[in-house]
Amino acid sequence: MRRRKPRVINNEKYPSAAITFEQIAGAWFIHDQQIYPVASAPIEVFRSAVLEIAPEYWGNAAAQELFKGKVQLDSVDRWFILDALAEKQCTLQLYKSREQTEQAMSDQVQMDQATAAL
Repeated sequence: MRRRKPRVINNEKYPSAAITFEQIAGAWFIHDQQIYPVASAPIEVFRSAVLEIAPEYWGNAAAQELFKGKVQLDSVDRWFILDALAEKQCTLQLYKSREQTEQAMSDQVQMDQATAAL
């Protein structure tokens, strides 16, 4: 695993994020054959997507607190969760635009059809 250089702010060192807030702010993902923006996907969809890629993440007390009783997660909450997952090399596949996400979904359908034809 590649070590990231710490950020230095006012001569104090802080760990660098595995994924930046800017990367998730406009990102999209696919879950259950549907396309969702990271920033505004329903909490149940986001929670389910996180659980699917990292069921052990629920052992993380900070993650449990973020989801516990929340009606909605703001962008910072979602970034915190995705960054924590990325730290553990467990990432939700993110796309830069809805169009890119649609293309990836279309490509996957074509691959599935080709595999089924074999």
